[in-house]
Amino acid sequence: MDTKIDLTAEGEAFTARLTWAQARLMREALEWCSDDRYTDTAVAVRLHAGRGEVRRLADRLACEPGSTLTVVLSLDELHVIHAALTGLTTTFLSDRGFSVESFRERIGFFPENVETVAVSLVLAASAASEGGPAA
Repeated sequence: MDTKIDLTAEGEAFTARLTWAQARLMREALEWCSDDRYTDTAVAVRLHAGRGEVRRLADRLACEPGSTLTVVLSLDELHVIHAALTGLTTTFLSDRGFSVESFRERIGFFPENVETVAVSLVLAASAASEGGPAA
């Protein structure tokens, strides 16, 4: 999986050019962290956004397998995506610990891919806002 995120600053927003896998991972994280297992309050605490807003954002990240997606995202939307990515593994914790196998089976990615994309998102936003390349 290509984990390097491509962002360009567009005024107060960012244009993201995402691979299908990146968009799918972000969408899966948003959907998983805002599904009906959680109360509205829990979703707001986890993602700092309402369930409807999160679901609309997830819908905007839909694309065909193998394609790329270009989407304009606000700083708040980038934060919601980052929060979903960084919080995703915690939704798989139980009294028995964490299961990489369960995570991979349900999400379709390894936890380290999720973490790397989350870090790449921050670095790309930082570089785009400063006008330089992502680290």
